[in-house]
Amino acid sequence: MVVVKKSLRQYFLRWHRRIGVLIALFLLVLAVTGLLLNHTDQLSLSDRSVTSDWWLSHYNIERPEPVAYQVGQRWLSHLGGHYIYLDEREVAFCENTLIGAVQLPQMIVAACGDTLVLLTTKGEEIERIGSSAGLPVGLEGLGNDDNALLLLASAQWYRADLMSMQFTPYIGSAKPVGRQALPADIEQQLLLVFRGEDIHWERLLLDLHSGRLFGFSGVIWMDLVAFMLIWVAASGVWSWAVRLKRSS
Repeated sequence: MVVVKKSLRQYFLRWHRRIGVLIALFLLVLAVTGLLLNHTDQLSLSDRSVTSDWWLSHYNIERPEPVAYQVGQRWLSHLGGHYIYLDEREVAFCENTLIGAVQLPQMIVAACGDTLVLLTTKGEEIERIGSSAGLPVGLEGLGNDDNALLLLASAQWYRADLMSMQFTPYIGSAKPVGRQALPADIEQQLLLVFRGEDIHWERLLLDLHSGRLFGFSGVIWMDLVAFMLIWVAASGVWSWAVRLKRSS
C-alpha cells in the first residue's frame, strides 16, 4: 500500500511539473493582461486605438488601399468604407467607390458612383446630384476644362453647368483626372482612424485574456489552461498534504 501511495505521489509530482511548464506562458499572459485591465482608467486603454497590422489582422480588418485625388493643395480620398475624407477629416457619405474629384474655383466636386457630391473648399457638403437631377448615367470620371466641370459618362464627355443643372455633350479632347498616391502622413492618419477606431487596447486585452482573440479554438484552449491550472493546484496541495502527513 505504501509503495502504491509513493508511486501515485511520484506520478502526480511528475505531471505537476510537466503541466506547470506547459501552462507557464499562458499564466504569464493571464497575469499581465489581468494586471493591465485592472488599471484601464489610469492607462486610458479604452481611449487608445490599436494600430498594429498584426493585431488588427486577427479581427479580419485588412489594410485598405486608399483611392485619392489631389484637389488644389489638399487631398480627397476614400478607403473602401462609406465616407470620403478631405486630408484627415471625414467630410461626406460615399457609399460607392470614389471615381474622381476636381477642384473648382468655389467648390470641390467628387464623383461617388453615379452621384456627384459638392463640397465647399473647407469640406462642408453643399449638395448631392444624382440621375433624378439630370446627371448622365454611367459616370466614369471627372475632368476640368478651364475651371469648367467635365463628366465622362458611358464613354461620352459632358460639360456640366451646376447652376442650371445642364449637361451638354463636350466636343473637345479631355481625359479623366487620375488617382494619385496619398502623402504618407495623411495615409497613416486615415488608416489609424479607418482600421482602429473600433478596436481599443482594452478590448484587445480582454479578448487576449479570454482567448477570444483567436476565435473559438482560443477560448477552448484557455478553458483547458484553466482546467490544467486547477489540476496543478489540486495535485500540489495533495502532494503537500501527503508529505506533511508522512513527516508528522
